[in-house]
Amino acid sequence: MKSSLSNGLLVAALAMAIHGSAMGMSSYELEAMGRDEAAALGNLKMAALREQLGKSLAQDEIKKNAKILRNSVFLKKDDFVTSGPDLVFTKEGKRTKVHGTVTVDDEKLMSVLGGLKLHPKPTASAPAPAAPAPAGGQPA
Repeated sequence: MKSSLSNGLLVAALAMAIHGSAMGMSSYELEAMGRDEAAALGNLKMAALREQLGKSLAQDEIKKNAKILRNSVFLKKDDFVTSGPDLVFTKEGKRTKVHGTVTVDDEKLMSVLGGLKLHPKPTASAPAPAAPAPAGGQPA
């Protein structure tokens, strides 16, 4: 009886893990520092968001849209990132370090990003804008 209960729990845990990955979830094992546990955890979640955004947007695109991303994503990090049960907090001097797994809800993040008016990244194949013709209509 005990064995079948353990096997049932294992199957349920595996099903949830598979369901999570199929549902657009990305897990990251990271570490971060902060002045206390709450700040360290917040920094850990933001690190996971940076990792995920780096898969979807070019670095220059992230820089150009920093203010929009800050207000719509990073300040709302708890809407997109959940922490796992394996978080380990340690004190290092006056700061707190956290190490563990956090999971980003990719679908929710992509949905929000899709609704934002982000400045597009320049593409190498885009033609340069044509220079205006000089007054008089003749090219120079």
